[in-house]
Amino acid sequence: MRTLSSCIMALLLAGQLQAQEVYLVDFTLVGDKALVQRVQNISRNPGYDNQPAFSPDGLFLYYASVRNGQNDILRYGLADTSKTWITQTSGSEYSPTPLPAGPGLSAIKLDPDGYQRLWRYSATGQDSSLVHPDLKIGYHLWLSKDSMVCFVLDTERSNSLNIIDLAKGGRQQIHQQPGRSIHKIPGKAAFSYVDKSESTHWKIMEYDLSSGEVRSITRTINGSEDYCWTPAGNILMGQGSMLYWYNPNAGSGWVPLANLADYGIRNITRLALNPQGNKLALVAAE
Repeated sequence: MRTLSSCIMALLLAGQLQAQEVYLVDFTLVGDKALVQRVQNISRNPGYDNQPAFSPDGLFLYYASVRNGQNDILRYGLADTSKTWITQTSGSEYSPTPLPAGPGLSAIKLDPDGYQRLWRYSATGQDSSLVHPDLKIGYHLWLSKDSMVCFVLDTERSNSLNIIDLAKGGRQQIHQQPGRSIHKIPGKAAFSYVDKSESTHWKIMEYDLSSGEVRSITRTINGSEDYCWTPAGNILMGQGSMLYWYNPNAGSGWVPLANLADYGIRNITRLALNPQGNKLALVAAE
């Protein structure tokens, strides 16, 4: 039987388990506008479908999807629209993340007994191994095969962002009250995350891996915390049915990019862009 603590952690991990769908958008950036060519609901599944992540070659999209009362990781093939279940465990998996080297992925597994830990899976999901035995990790980003940035659920009231050295077993806490969206910054030895320490003013921050310096990039759109980077180094965010972009070099604020209301999209949350920068996966209310 799950304790109150594990139930709270599960809700934090899933980011509100409400009915959501995963959409795939073909688009091209033209100046400060987006040419939207096609919008597809690729999940079409009642309930929770969330946390999309592209494979490094851009051929597949992974996301968490509910079936038979639990969440498993599903792989969607962009070329043939095929769907393959990768995990088939007794627990629920979230936050699929491609491994930094070789095939396979990692994901957060919430076991029926309430344990929440990070696991590594093969490309077929048949082989798995525990990545970290102790920490309750909600979201993660691989920096190398032996290091990662993790959103750690330390207590029911406090979360932190940590750099984990898997080879040496080290853990460096770098921020309190982070957001769930953590990304590498294109063209830099750095990653970005959201600072949610102020309840009304969230900020996208940059952490320099060489120097350890932290700087603010920009405020998020009010009430939004999910974003992704384009290959050219711009940031995409969504709010409602709108997509916005921000150019860190221009500093001119968030610019409206496209309105997806005509496609039935509302309440945009998670975003992921393929390596080629022409296919955007997003999550919106069902």
